[in-house]
Amino acid sequence: MIYGKIQIIKRKGENRQSSLEGCLYLGEIMKKMILLILTMLVGISLLGCSSEHLENEFFENTKEDSFDEFYQVYSRKLSLASDQLHTYYPRSSREEVMWFEDDYVNAQLFNKAEIYKHEFYNYTLSDDRQFMRYSNLYYLDEILLTKISIENSYDEIKEGERYFTVSESSYGNTVKKGLQFFIEDEELYYDFHYTVNQTTLFHYAFHFYVNENLDDVMEMTLHISNIDETSYKRMSYTKLIFGVSEETYICNSCDIDSADDGSLEYMYTKFHDYKNNFEYSNIESFIRFELLKDNYSGTIFNGLTGERYDVKESNGEYMTDTYYEYIRNTNLVSYSPSHLKINLLEVPGWDRLVEIEIPNEINTYQLYYGDDLLSDAYYASREYEHSEYPYFEYHYKFDSEAQISNEIITLDIFGLSSGYSKSYFENKFQQGPILYQNELVNHNLDKTYDENYEFFMQYINKFR
Repeated sequence: MIYGKIQIIKRKGENRQSSLEGCLYLGEIMKKMILLILTMLVGISLLGCSSEHLENEFFENTKEDSFDEFYQVYSRKLSLASDQLHTYYPRSSREEVMWFEDDYVNAQLFNKAEIYKHEFYNYTLSDDRQFMRYSNLYYLDEILLTKISIENSYDEIKEGERYFTVSESSYGNTVKKGLQFFIEDEELYYDFHYTVNQTTLFHYAFHFYVNENLDDVMEMTLHISNIDETSYKRMSYTKLIFGVSEETYICNSCDIDSADDGSLEYMYTKFHDYKNNFEYSNIESFIRFELLKDNYSGTIFNGLTGERYDVKESNGEYMTDTYYEYIRNTNLVSYSPSHLKINLLEVPGWDRLVEIEIPNEINTYQLYYGDDLLSDAYYASREYEHSEYPYFEYHYKFDSEAQISNEIITLDIFGLSSGYSKSYFENKFQQGPILYQNELVNHNLDKTYDENYEFFMQYINKFR
């Protein structure tokens, strides 16, 4: 009996030991499970941070790149976009004069009292398309290959993170600057802003990508405001399809929340296909509309024919203000009922200019053919900055009801033939309003000002 009890007691002890070992085993399993769960949670958390860090609205981003890697691609894209500007548009304001062109010939015409027709060597460098110098692409030259300085070193700038600094200048003004970037191979988004003259904030956003037609595309918004971003001098959206077109929506001096102030501006340029040979321009067409609360006005340029119409609204009706013709990028003629200008280098029948001194007049020449003076009552002048050629210009007095006579338009006053007449220009003036209204419809701008304001803001605030 005693033996049996001892056996029973021993078995009970074994059971207790077994239970303890089981608990310890289960405890180890639980520890491993908890550790595994914690590891998974940390991994998920880290993965979530990484995903959030690279997420953007524009493209899938599978890897993180350094700022220098990004900037190499961005600088190249920006440089190519700037090349589009210099290919299709006239010289920028800082490069407006033709004297610094590689092919410029300094014939010292400034010092000559007598100039022969063949001495206008730089005629082919002429560019009178100043009406196209409103393009937003000119802002690219201001930032090309320039890194925006911020407090962080470039090695510390991480993709997807937003960097922003506010400081105070020695004059007590607030200075803001900052950036954020995303990149995946050749597609990128870049948002940055910086302060100019301690008073003005320039805020850019870029998206470079390839569209469904395999064209390189740049979308850019630019907001120019005071430091507090409460008053905007200019808000704009530009879409550049390389080698195809440029389209821009602008709101000048606008309230971002109201259409009551400011004005709207729209531009569209269609570039030509280099397979075609266009006699008149290196662009196919250009339009620019200024939309004010009370009236509209604009410019339509057909690069295939070299014709330009400036149209304005008066009492609810559109009318041509001035008509122009160009050869390549150079003005042939401009006409309004009160003003005429004709490029004389395209007119035969004369061979030299002789400077004449007239009180209160400068840049005045008489026209000669050989030894024959063509007129002692009418004179020529000379373009010499962004273009180089002689021209005849005529204004009638604004207090006079008389208009420019046909004799002046045809250049009969010199015994020459301009190829133009009063009836020719009257016919062109009738065409201007028709073309203008057609373009308003084609570009979806035939709406009220308030409706156009809402339409513009959809583009202007795309990256906000």
